[in-house]
Amino acid sequence: MVNFEIYPRLVGKEKVMIKYSKENLEFRIHKVYDTDNDFQFHLIYLKKFEKIDPLAIQNYILSLFQTPSEVKLVENETVQLQQIPKLKNLSSCFIQKEEVEAKDFENFIKSHPSLKGVAVDGQINGELDDDVDISGIRNLMFLKARKATANILKNFKKSVLNLKEAQCDNSLLIDVVRKWYNKEAYDQLKLITVILKPEYQFDTVDRQRSIEHVREFEPKRSDPKRRPKEYWYQQEYIPLKVGEPMTAGNQLDIEQKSGGKLMKIHRKSRKIEKI
Repeated sequence: MVNFEIYPRLVGKEKVMIKYSKENLEFRIHKVYDTDNDFQFHLIYLKKFEKIDPLAIQNYILSLFQTPSEVKLVENETVQLQQIPKLKNLSSCFIQKEEVEAKDFENFIKSHPSLKGVAVDGQINGELDDDVDISGIRNLMFLKARKATANILKNFKKSVLNLKEAQCDNSLLIDVVRKWYNKEAYDQLKLITVILKPEYQFDTVDRQRSIEHVREFEPKRSDPKRRPKEYWYQQEYIPLKVGEPMTAGNQLDIEQKSGGKLMKIHRKSRKIEKI
């Protein structure tokens, strides 16, 4: 697999020059072992050549390799999201900005239906439309979910969802569990993590109430015989950590109604996680 990434600058000394038309383009090739694809080659493209049509560069690079490629985009403060052209086979995007305009984010998602993973390190400025289609994105991470929390939870339907600095009340999180428990939604989920902002975290009374609400799902103490004490989930297509250890001790297990998948709920850490 060959991955194509765009960076504002190239880090490291090992650079290669690829002649394209009248330009000598700078790239850095990073070889990464991957269990599914043996090896991945990351071609990191220097942003100063952005005046050249990225699609033309991409097509030229692909012609140099016999294997198909996926495209990964790293976008930061120096790159305007709304100015990025439609890229073929874009599999993932890591957006690093203080603020991300909701409309720009929506247009970017709509323009790249091949996206499998999106990580956003920035506050969504404005409200996401209820019909914004994030249901096809397999893995989604918002490091500053804040006011967009409820909308994201409502629309996400795939595997991994990670929300930090979330703003929502306890009833919304319980509703997520209820829909999963009754097999009404979230059937493809492997993990949901919701970490609340301090002012939204449960106090002692609220935490006790949350336990009362969870009782309708007939929870049981986590049994190590039913699951390993420590296991890993893979954040595919999101260019952050490749995995994160999750412990199963001191948690509650919930089994779906009429049998099915297991969910574990973190109470002390004020977050919901589902495997």
